[in-house]
Amino acid sequence: MGDRISFTTVNDDETSRNDARQEEARQILEAIHRDFADVRREGCVTLHETVVIDRYGSDHERLAARELDTDTHWWEVRDEWIETIGGVGGLAFLDDAGFRYYLPAHMSYWLRTGVEPGFLSYYIAGSRKHRYRLFNAAQRATIGRLVKFVHRGERW
Repeated sequence: MGDRISFTTVNDDETSRNDARQEEARQILEAIHRDFADVRREGCVTLHETVVIDRYGSDHERLAARELDTDTHWWEVRDEWIETIGGVGGLAFLDDAGFRYYLPAHMSYWLRTGVEPGFLSYYIAGSRKHRYRLFNAAQRATIGRLVKFVHRGERW
């Protein structure tokens, strides 16, 4: 009498998996902040500028677009910029320095929202991964952790 039976339901298992996934996402976010802390926007093609490049804009238009990018650290890149720049402009039009600068902002966005920004997986796991040479060993390891995390196919 008084023996208790513990039942683990599907919902409990799912909650445990979600909690573990959220913790892993948090750890990867910490690694992004740590490993990309020194990355600054200096002399690169900017996010708003990529829209003008994609539309074959003039040098004057490119300069005006650069004025819209007020960030100097990747963590200052606004979510709404990431959300709206990608179908036109975006990662495909960045130079190497711009890619190195904007990648941690895009990775962070993906982990925080669960939404892949601008075909990011193509640029970090697809045919464009030749840009890995731009990153140090710790940064490459963090990129690899993100790729493994998002390609397990579960939403967090």
